[in-house]
Amino acid sequence: MRDKTLLFVRDYLFSEGSRKYSFHWQDVHGNCILRWDNAPHHQGVSTFPYHRHFGKEEHIQESQPMRLETVLEYIQGQRE
Repeated sequence: MRDKTLLFVRDYLFSEGSRKYSFHWQDVHGNCILRWDNAPHHQGVSTFPYHRHFGKEEHIQESQPMRLETVLEYIQGQRE
């Protein structure tokens, strides 16, 4: 990205129809800015398994299922 942040994308669609994803956006120093994923490890989130990590790993927030296009639009909106 032009501002030297990085976006790491993992998005898998399995043959039985399930999907696993992680969109990890980090700053130039490697610190997490925001990560969206659907790993089933935060059962207390009302949108389980969909959630996002805001900044530090322990800052968990609700999230809707995400797509790469939506993530890119969000990042672009933050950088304008």
